[in-house]
Amino acid sequence: MESLHNTRDLGYLSNCDGQRVAPRRLIRSGALRDASEPDIDVLIDEYEVRTVIDLRTPEERENRPDPEEQMSGLSFIEAPILGTSALGLTREKGLIGMARMFKAQMGDPKKLMAKFYPKMLLGEMGIKGYKRFFETLANNEQGSVLWHCSAGKDRAGLASVLLLHVLGVPQQAILSDYLATNQFLAGRADDLSKLVPAKYLTPRIEKAFVVFNSADQVFLRAGIKGIEKEYGSTDGYLRNALDVDDDMRKLLRNKYLL
Repeated sequence: MESLHNTRDLGYLSNCDGQRVAPRRLIRSGALRDASEPDIDVLIDEYEVRTVIDLRTPEERENRPDPEEQMSGLSFIEAPILGTSALGLTREKGLIGMARMFKAQMGDPKKLMAKFYPKMLLGEMGIKGYKRFFETLANNEQGSVLWHCSAGKDRAGLASVLLLHVLGVPQQAILSDYLATNQFLAGRADDLSKLVPAKYLTPRIEKAFVVFNSADQVFLRAGIKGIEKEYGSTDGYLRNALDVDDDMRKLLRNKYLL
């Protein structure tokens, strides 16, 4: 992709039973707002994307809407994971808002992000959003499904983690896919820092931008630990919070595994 740097196909990942995730069916991504025409053509024509699940807040969608006119004929599903209380971390207030938020926190940005992950998974909106994510995948009858947030790192990353777990992909492979975002977003923190007025750009805030634009297994472990504490296990969370029971698990495996 020339414009969508963190868009990738989960196809061909192997699960514990020797099956593979079907290629060109499950696509994770960052925001689509700046997608070039060639990249849109690739998604629609080559990858047959027919459904887009937007995990962002209403404010994010309003400020940077998906290019629905250029992607006519697709279904766009709104499944927000966070509410406006997460402003800053979800970028609605822009880079200066993010800088102010980090400055106000005056704490370790890694600890901030580690606290953020359980909130995404266990909050009322998060449970509703991820439940809709799985319902959309289960009801999909044609083409591939693409899901995205802003950077394609946290909300979209957790959606991928949960889905790959349901499909039986080993934990190490799931972690590797989650961390692969760092390859595709390399240098993003520096690019963002250049857009922030100098009066806001302290060494502490520069460090926070690096953390904020990274996938870190510490964050993921914190999220998993949170759902295990609340529901006993990842499977318990999927079953009791998201209604991904044995029947839905079987349906998803039949749809998306080779």
